[in-house]
Formats: sequence, C-alpha cells, structure tokens
Amino acid sequence: MALLTLTVVCSVAQDCLCQEEGNTYDLSKVHGVRRLDDKGALTLLAKNGFVVRPVYYKQIFQPYIGGGLPKYVTTDSVFRTYHVILEESVRDMEKSNAATIRDFSARAARAALKELSEAKIEQTRKAARMLAAYFSLAA
Repeated sequence: MALLTLTVVCSVAQDCLCQEEGNTYDLSKVHGVRRLDDKGALTLLAKNGFVVRPVYYKQIFQPYIGGGLPKYVTTDSVFRTYHVILEESVRDMEKSNAATIRDFSARAARAALKELSEAKIEQTRKAARMLAAYFSLAA
C-alpha cells in the first residue's frame, strides 16, 4: 500500500529566506532544494516561498531517510511513525514467541477437553467446550 503524501517544501529557514526584487526568493541557501527536480515546483517555490506537490511513499517518514532534507516533524508524522514501530515490534514478538504460544494453546486445549469429558454440570461442560474450541484453533 502506498501513501499519498503532499510534500510541502518550504524555503523558510533561519537566515536564508531572502526575497529579492521581482518577488522571488533566493533558493541557493535552501538546504535540500537540489532534491526537488521539478522545474515547475522550483519556480513556485521561488515565487511563493513554498510548494505543495503529490508524492507517493510507502511510509510517511521515507522522504527523510538517507536524503539531504532537513527534518520536518509534525504530530501526525510522529503518531504514524510510532504506530509503524509498534506494529513491527508486535510482529517480531509474535514471531519469536509463536512456538511457545502454540505449545501453550495445545496444552490448554487438552485440559479443556479433559474437563469437558469429566464435567457433570452443564454450565461447566458449555464453558469447557468453548475453551476447547478456542484453544484448538491456535494449536
């Protein structure tokens, strides 16, 4: 799945926003401007001081990896990055514990089946049947 992100390239930086005569900005001091290879976007950047363009990335933080772009951190990018890291951590944890979980589920299914065969009360049998079905799926 690719994310459509609108890349906002802004020439606002501490000492480099110098509007010259003719209402254009001096982009020679803007860090990372060389990565913007679209002449139309460069023209708009020089004219307005910013440009917005659609760019496709798999993850929201990919434009900043290994490039010369200055970091532009927003709350949504932090939130999305946190969730990507969380998802990867949970996936890694599940992979590393899969055998243990499978073994536990098999033992729990056997215990529930034993309880089902020995139970005298219908409510206990019903609970044991549900537990046996639940743990048998994972085993």
